[in-house]
Amino acid sequence: MDYIVGGSLRDICLAKLPKDYDIITSELPPFPPKAVLGKDIKTYRYIIRGVTLDVSFELNLDKRDFPINAIALDFNGNVKDPRMGMEDLFMKRITLTKERLQEDPVRIFRCAKLCAELNFAPEGEKIDPSLLATVSEGRLFQEYLKLILSPNWIKAVEVLTEFFALPLKLPQRHLPPIVEVRTAACQSYLNPRLFGLPSSLVKTAEELSNMELSNPALALCSHGKKAVRAALVQNDDEVISLYKQWALFRHRQTKVLQNNRKHEDYITQCISFINEHKS
Repeated sequence: MDYIVGGSLRDICLAKLPKDYDIITSELPPFPPKAVLGKDIKTYRYIIRGVTLDVSFELNLDKRDFPINAIALDFNGNVKDPRMGMEDLFMKRITLTKERLQEDPVRIFRCAKLCAELNFAPEGEKIDPSLLATVSEGRLFQEYLKLILSPNWIKAVEVLTEFFALPLKLPQRHLPPIVEVRTAACQSYLNPRLFGLPSSLVKTAEELSNMELSNPALALCSHGKKAVRAALVQNDDEVISLYKQWALFRHRQTKVLQNNRKHEDYITQCISFINEHKS
């Protein structure tokens, strides 16, 4: 049986256009995917006429982060909703359980971002914010960056401070228009107390702000995802747009070349490929 699940179905229920689609199926399409994601549970990514489809085999609704993302609809119109996600959508809330949050503490950032985006309220169990110390610094910084770059980042920070008791601080000064606010948010590392950033993350952000991006292809070859984070901090659209092409290229390379980004052949091939695919 085939299902549409996750955030794509949630957005459809809210009359929003999904950014991509999550499909559970027993058989893959008869053509190769653009990429294969995940380690233990594989997800096969296809891009069809500009639409991204992530296809996998396991439904696992009980393991999904929030009930609103744990609804499934088969292609006959039958709904599976074991965690009452439809009720949460109707009540405009995100129900949290300690078990799901402890599996991945970063989910508190996703919860805050969703609450801000959908104008929902968080309800249920919480976790000790100190569990974030178990998350790698790079991933933690990336989640901070995603949050402060989102249009409703102020509301998201309020959820983190008021519901999850994270030691983050909102600016006390008069806020400029939203575009300027988002630009200023990118520079938040200059005032670590503003978002409660640990000193190690502040140092990482400062390094990213000074990364050389004049040759985007070479920056991606040399630094990988760090170049994309640097592009976000520096507001460099060219590197961000090239990243999708670079990621697909890197995925197709042998393990030896992947594990040695400075390998001359790898850099040459990568630069050539990206230059050919510049938008």
